[in-house]
Amino acid sequence: MQSPSDMPVPCAACESPRARPFGARRGWRYLECLDCGSLQLDPMPDAETLARAYRDEYSRAGHYAGTPEARNAAARRVFQGIGDAYAAHAPAGAAGPVLDYGCGWGGLLDELRARGIPCEGADLSRDMAAHTRAQGHPVHEAALEALEGEGRYAGIVMAAVFEHLTDHAATLEAARRLLVPGGLLVTFMPTARFARFFGKLFRLGLLRLPLPEIHGTLAPPWHTLLISASGLRALAGRHGFDIVDLRPGPVQSGNPANEALHHLNRLGWPLLGERWPLCPCHLFVLRKR
Repeated sequence: MQSPSDMPVPCAACESPRARPFGARRGWRYLECLDCGSLQLDPMPDAETLARAYRDEYSRAGHYAGTPEARNAAARRVFQGIGDAYAAHAPAGAAGPVLDYGCGWGGLLDELRARGIPCEGADLSRDMAAHTRAQGHPVHEAALEALEGEGRYAGIVMAAVFEHLTDHAATLEAARRLLVPGGLLVTFMPTARFARFFGKLFRLGLLRLPLPEIHGTLAPPWHTLLISASGLRALAGRHGFDIVDLRPGPVQSGNPANEALHHLNRLGWPLLGERWPLCPCHLFVLRKR
Protein backbone atom coordinates (compact mmCIF):
# COMPACT_ATOMS: atom_id res chain seq x y z
CA MET A 1 0.00 0.00 0.00
CA GLN A 2 0.96 3.67 -0.18
CA SER A 3 2.15 5.53 2.93
CA PRO A 4 -0.40 7.57 4.92
CA SER A 5 -0.34 11.30 4.30
CA ASP A 6 1.67 13.57 6.58
CA MET A 7 -0.44 16.62 5.72
CA PRO A 8 -4.09 17.02 6.72
CA VAL A 9 -6.29 15.13 4.24
CA PRO A 10 -9.42 17.03 3.17
CA CYS A 11 -12.59 14.99 3.44
CA ALA A 12 -13.63 13.69 0.02
CA ALA A 13 -17.23 14.48 0.96
CA CYS A 14 -17.43 17.78 2.87
CA GLU A 15 -13.82 18.97 2.29
CA SER A 16 -13.18 19.48 6.00
CA PRO A 17 -9.49 19.12 6.99
CA ARG A 18 -10.49 17.86 10.45
CA ALA A 19 -10.04 14.10 10.63
CA ARG A 20 -8.73 11.41 12.96
CA PRO A 21 -7.54 7.85 12.40
CA PHE A 22 -10.44 5.41 12.59
CA GLY A 23 -8.52 2.17 12.16
CA ALA A 24 -6.63 -0.08 9.79
CA ARG A 25 -7.44 -3.24 7.88
CA ARG A 26 -5.28 -5.29 5.49
CA GLY A 27 -2.52 -2.67 5.74
CA TRP A 28 -4.79 0.24 4.79
CA ARG A 29 -5.89 3.08 7.07
CA TYR A 30 -9.31 4.72 7.27
CA LEU A 31 -9.77 8.29 8.49
CA GLU A 32 -12.96 9.58 10.11
CA CYS A 33 -14.07 13.11 9.22
CA LEU A 34 -14.81 15.01 12.42
CA ASP A 35 -17.39 17.20 10.70
CA CYS A 36 -19.54 14.93 8.50
CA GLY A 37 -18.52 11.51 9.84
CA SER A 38 -17.50 10.00 6.49
CA LEU A 39 -14.74 7.38 6.41
CA GLN A 40 -12.11 7.40 3.68
CA LEU A 41 -8.84 5.68 2.89
CA ASP A 42 -5.63 7.56 3.59
CA PRO A 43 -4.07 7.62 1.12
CA MET A 44 -6.57 7.05 -1.65
CA PRO A 45 -5.15 4.28 -3.84
CA ASP A 46 -3.82 5.47 -7.16
CA ALA A 47 -5.20 4.05 -10.39
CA GLU A 48 -2.37 1.54 -10.84
CA THR A 49 -2.64 0.19 -7.28
CA LEU A 50 -6.39 -0.18 -7.51
CA ALA A 51 -6.29 -1.81 -10.93
CA ARG A 52 -3.75 -4.33 -9.65
CA ALA A 53 -5.86 -5.07 -6.57
CA TYR A 54 -8.94 -5.72 -8.72
CA ARG A 55 -6.97 -7.91 -11.09
CA ASP A 56 -5.10 -9.96 -8.49
CA GLU A 57 -7.30 -10.06 -5.38
CA TYR A 58 -10.90 -8.96 -5.87
CA SER A 59 -12.28 -12.27 -7.11
CA ARG A 60 -10.86 -13.98 -3.98
CA ALA A 61 -12.09 -11.38 -1.50
CA GLY A 62 -15.57 -12.87 -1.12
CA HIS A 63 -17.50 -10.10 -2.90
CA TYR A 64 -18.58 -12.18 -5.87
CA ALA A 65 -18.89 -15.77 -4.72
CA GLY A 66 -21.26 -17.88 -6.76
CA THR A 67 -22.50 -17.79 -10.32
CA PRO A 68 -23.82 -14.63 -11.97
CA GLU A 69 -27.33 -16.07 -11.68
CA ALA A 70 -26.87 -16.71 -7.94
CA ARG A 71 -25.45 -13.21 -7.42
CA ASN A 72 -28.39 -11.62 -9.23
CA ALA A 73 -30.89 -13.71 -7.29
CA ALA A 74 -29.35 -12.72 -3.94
CA ALA A 75 -29.43 -9.04 -4.90
CA ARG A 76 -32.94 -9.04 -6.31
CA ARG A 77 -34.32 -7.16 -3.30
CA VAL A 78 -31.68 -4.48 -3.88
CA PHE A 79 -32.57 -4.18 -7.56
CA GLN A 80 -36.26 -3.90 -6.74
CA GLY A 81 -35.52 -1.16 -4.20
CA ILE A 82 -33.53 0.84 -6.74
CA GLY A 83 -36.33 0.41 -9.28
CA ASP A 84 -38.89 1.60 -6.74
CA ALA A 85 -36.81 4.65 -5.81
CA TYR A 86 -36.33 5.63 -9.45
CA ALA A 87 -40.00 5.14 -10.31
CA ALA A 88 -41.10 7.27 -7.34
CA HIS A 89 -39.17 10.31 -8.61
CA ALA A 90 -38.74 9.74 -12.35
CA PRO A 91 -38.85 13.04 -14.29
CA ALA A 92 -42.16 13.30 -16.12
CA GLY A 93 -41.81 13.06 -19.88
CA ALA A 94 -38.01 12.97 -19.81
CA ALA A 95 -36.50 11.57 -22.98
CA GLY A 96 -33.67 9.10 -22.91
CA PRO A 97 -33.01 5.73 -21.30
CA VAL A 98 -31.66 4.96 -17.84
CA LEU A 99 -27.98 4.04 -17.56
CA ASP A 100 -26.89 1.40 -15.05
CA TYR A 101 -23.29 2.39 -14.33
CA GLY A 102 -21.36 -0.60 -13.01
CA CYS A 103 -24.03 -2.95 -14.34
CA GLY A 104 -22.09 -6.11 -13.42
CA TRP A 105 -23.99 -9.28 -14.29
CA GLY A 106 -27.08 -7.34 -15.45
CA GLY A 107 -29.52 -8.02 -12.63
CA LEU A 108 -30.55 -4.38 -12.23
CA LEU A 109 -30.95 -4.01 -15.99
CA ASP A 110 -33.25 -7.05 -15.93
CA GLU A 111 -35.32 -5.32 -13.23
CA LEU A 112 -35.57 -2.05 -15.17
CA ARG A 113 -36.49 -3.85 -18.39
CA ALA A 114 -39.21 -5.80 -16.58
CA ARG A 115 -40.69 -2.44 -15.49
CA GLY A 116 -40.73 -1.21 -19.10
CA ILE A 117 -37.95 1.32 -18.51
CA PRO A 118 -35.57 1.70 -21.50
CA CYS A 119 -32.08 1.04 -20.19
CA GLU A 120 -28.47 0.30 -21.02
CA GLY A 121 -25.39 -0.51 -19.00
CA ALA A 122 -21.75 0.44 -18.60
CA ASP A 123 -19.05 -1.62 -16.93
CA LEU A 124 -15.27 -1.88 -17.05
CA SER A 125 -15.27 -5.68 -16.69
CA ARG A 126 -15.06 -7.39 -20.06
CA ASP A 127 -16.49 -10.64 -18.65
CA MET A 128 -19.43 -8.92 -16.99
CA ALA A 129 -20.19 -6.80 -20.05
CA ALA A 130 -20.16 -9.88 -22.29
CA HIS A 131 -22.48 -11.79 -19.94
CA THR A 132 -24.92 -8.88 -19.73
CA ARG A 133 -24.93 -8.36 -23.50
CA ALA A 134 -25.83 -12.03 -23.88
CA GLN A 135 -28.98 -11.24 -21.87
CA GLY A 136 -29.96 -8.71 -24.55
CA HIS A 137 -28.78 -5.47 -22.93
CA PRO A 138 -26.61 -2.84 -24.66
CA VAL A 139 -23.46 -2.32 -22.58
CA HIS A 140 -20.63 0.22 -22.88
CA GLU A 141 -17.18 -0.89 -21.70
CA ALA A 142 -16.20 2.54 -20.41
CA ALA A 143 -16.00 4.71 -17.33
CA LEU A 144 -18.80 7.22 -16.87
CA GLU A 145 -16.42 10.10 -17.60
CA ALA A 146 -15.56 8.56 -20.98
CA LEU A 147 -19.16 8.46 -22.24
CA GLU A 148 -19.78 11.26 -24.72
CA GLY A 149 -22.67 13.65 -25.11
CA GLU A 150 -24.94 15.76 -22.94
CA GLY A 151 -28.43 15.11 -21.65
CA ARG A 152 -28.60 11.59 -23.08
CA TYR A 153 -30.07 9.87 -19.99
CA ALA A 154 -33.21 10.43 -17.93
CA GLY A 155 -31.56 8.62 -15.05
CA ILE A 156 -28.34 6.98 -13.92
CA VAL A 157 -28.44 4.19 -11.36
CA MET A 158 -25.52 2.71 -9.44
CA ALA A 159 -25.68 -0.41 -7.25
CA ALA A 160 -22.68 -0.62 -4.89
CA VAL A 161 -20.43 1.50 -7.14
CA PHE A 162 -19.95 4.87 -5.43
CA GLU A 163 -17.85 3.44 -2.59
CA HIS A 164 -15.36 2.06 -5.16
CA LEU A 165 -14.58 5.38 -6.85
CA THR A 166 -11.34 7.30 -6.42
CA ASP A 167 -12.52 10.60 -7.96
CA HIS A 168 -16.07 11.08 -6.72
CA ALA A 169 -16.24 14.68 -7.91
CA ALA A 170 -15.39 13.70 -11.50
CA THR A 171 -18.06 11.01 -11.49
CA LEU A 172 -20.72 13.44 -10.27
CA GLU A 173 -19.69 15.98 -12.90
CA ALA A 174 -19.94 13.33 -15.60
CA ALA A 175 -23.36 12.26 -14.32
CA ARG A 176 -24.57 15.85 -14.37
CA ARG A 177 -23.40 16.29 -17.97
CA LEU A 178 -25.06 13.08 -19.13
CA LEU A 179 -28.42 13.66 -17.42
CA VAL A 180 -31.35 15.62 -18.79
CA PRO A 181 -32.48 18.66 -16.76
CA GLY A 182 -34.18 17.28 -13.68
CA GLY A 183 -32.70 13.83 -14.31
CA LEU A 184 -32.05 11.42 -11.45
CA LEU A 185 -28.96 9.78 -10.04
CA VAL A 186 -29.98 6.86 -7.80
CA THR A 187 -27.16 5.29 -5.81
CA PHE A 188 -27.23 2.31 -3.44
CA MET A 189 -24.10 2.15 -1.30
CA PRO A 190 -22.66 1.31 2.11
CA THR A 191 -22.52 4.34 4.34
CA ALA A 192 -20.48 5.52 7.29
CA ARG A 193 -22.84 5.23 10.28
CA PHE A 194 -23.08 1.41 10.14
CA ALA A 195 -19.29 1.04 9.78
CA ARG A 196 -18.55 3.56 12.54
CA PHE A 197 -21.05 1.95 14.94
CA PHE A 198 -19.85 -1.62 14.54
CA GLY A 199 -16.21 -0.67 13.95
CA LYS A 200 -16.13 0.83 17.45
CA LEU A 201 -18.41 -1.75 19.06
CA PHE A 202 -16.50 -4.81 17.85
CA ARG A 203 -13.16 -3.32 18.99
CA LEU A 204 -14.60 -2.19 22.36
CA GLY A 205 -13.50 1.34 21.48
CA LEU A 206 -9.83 0.33 21.13
CA LEU A 207 -8.92 2.03 17.85
CA ARG A 208 -5.46 0.43 17.76
CA LEU A 209 -7.06 -2.97 17.10
CA PRO A 210 -7.54 -4.03 13.45
CA LEU A 211 -10.88 -3.16 11.91
CA PRO A 212 -13.32 -6.02 11.33
CA GLU A 213 -14.76 -6.43 7.85
CA ILE A 214 -18.31 -5.75 9.10
CA HIS A 215 -20.69 -7.20 6.53
CA GLY A 216 -18.26 -6.55 3.68
CA THR A 217 -18.32 -2.80 4.38
CA LEU A 218 -14.74 -2.07 5.45
CA ALA A 219 -13.03 -3.63 2.45
CA PRO A 220 -9.86 -1.78 1.45
CA PRO A 221 -8.52 -0.94 -1.02
CA TRP A 222 -11.75 -1.39 -2.99
CA HIS A 223 -14.03 0.59 -0.68
CA THR A 224 -12.33 3.95 -0.77
CA LEU A 225 -15.08 6.14 0.75
CA LEU A 226 -17.94 5.30 3.10
CA ILE A 227 -19.87 8.51 2.93
CA SER A 228 -22.33 9.84 5.49
CA ALA A 229 -25.71 11.30 4.58
CA SER A 230 -24.54 14.81 5.50
CA GLY A 231 -21.33 14.22 3.56
CA LEU A 232 -23.23 13.27 0.43
CA ARG A 233 -25.47 16.32 0.77
CA ALA A 234 -22.36 18.51 0.79
CA LEU A 235 -20.65 16.66 -2.08
CA ALA A 236 -23.78 16.46 -4.24
CA GLY A 237 -24.59 20.11 -3.63
CA ARG A 238 -21.18 21.23 -4.88
CA HIS A 239 -21.81 19.41 -8.16
CA GLY A 240 -25.33 20.54 -8.98
CA PHE A 241 -27.50 17.88 -7.31
CA ASP A 242 -30.10 17.92 -4.55
CA ILE A 243 -30.96 14.84 -2.48
CA VAL A 244 -34.71 14.36 -2.87
CA ASP A 245 -35.02 10.99 -1.13
CA LEU A 246 -33.04 8.90 1.35
CA ARG A 247 -34.14 5.33 2.08
CA PRO A 248 -32.77 2.39 4.01
CA GLY A 249 -30.93 0.19 1.55
CA PRO A 250 -32.50 -3.24 1.05
CA VAL A 251 -30.36 -6.04 2.48
CA GLN A 252 -29.43 -8.88 0.15
CA SER A 253 -31.09 -12.21 0.84
CA GLY A 254 -29.35 -15.53 1.27
CA ASN A 255 -28.52 -16.03 4.95
CA PRO A 256 -30.17 -15.65 8.39
CA ALA A 257 -28.02 -12.66 9.41
CA ASN A 258 -29.11 -10.70 6.34
CA GLU A 259 -32.77 -11.57 6.93
CA ALA A 260 -32.49 -10.43 10.56
CA LEU A 261 -30.98 -7.10 9.46
CA HIS A 262 -33.69 -6.69 6.84
CA HIS A 263 -36.46 -7.03 9.44
CA LEU A 264 -34.67 -4.96 12.09
CA ASN A 265 -34.29 -2.10 9.63
CA ARG A 266 -38.00 -2.19 8.80
CA LEU A 267 -38.65 -1.58 12.50
CA GLY A 268 -35.85 0.88 13.33
CA TRP A 269 -35.90 3.19 10.32
CA PRO A 270 -39.41 4.62 10.99
CA LEU A 271 -38.27 5.49 14.53
CA LEU A 272 -34.86 7.10 13.89
CA GLY A 273 -34.57 7.64 10.14
CA GLU A 274 -31.00 8.22 8.96
CA ARG A 275 -29.78 8.13 12.58
CA TRP A 276 -30.66 4.40 12.74
CA PRO A 277 -27.24 2.65 12.84
CA LEU A 278 -28.07 -0.86 11.58
CA CYS A 279 -28.52 -0.15 7.85
CA PRO A 280 -25.42 -1.46 6.05
CA CYS A 281 -26.40 0.56 2.98
CA HIS A 282 -28.65 3.43 2.01
CA LEU A 283 -30.48 4.42 -1.16
CA PHE A 284 -30.06 8.05 -2.21
CA VAL A 285 -32.04 9.76 -4.97
CA LEU A 286 -30.29 12.85 -6.33
CA ARG A 287 -31.92 15.22 -8.81
CA LYS A 288 -29.94 17.39 -11.21
CA ARG A 289 -30.69 21.06 -10.70
